[in-house]
Amino acid sequence: EEAQLKVAYKKTGWSLIDESISIMERELENLRDRIDYNQIGVRCRETILLLSKEVYIDELHHPSSFPENVGSDDAKRQLDGFIEHSLCGESNKLLREYAYKCNDLANKLTHKKNPTSYDLDLTYIATISLVNIVYAIYKENISKL
Repeated sequence: EEAQLKVAYKKTGWSLIDESISIMERELENLRDRIDYNQIGVRCRETILLLSKEVYIDELHHPSSFPENVGSDDAKRQLDGFIEHSLCGESNKLLREYAYKCNDLANKLTHKKNPTSYDLDLTYIATISLVNIVYAIYKENISKL
């Protein structure tokens, strides 16, 4: 059973992320075996890591719930910190929760041992959603500077 793309991706201008997603879309169209399926998870994980490197600034975005140093490859905590900082306040609670859940879902699915085409669809959707959310937040914050 072949995975089907269900979300359109509009390029961000972050070339490494745009290129990674473009490659992932091609890979999704040419799945042949379990190794190809696992590769999509790897591609999603690497895309999320690229995303965190685009926006995370430790002095601004260090997650309040994590007192230790955030590792340079800890994309989940970096993005959680970026979301916490950028979508602070009660008025952003729902947006913040949605962004956290996209991050959680994308990370959970990328680590699945035997993914199905359904898992790949959900991983792709969560990853694209996370990129879109973070990019929208980033654009909004940059426009205020």
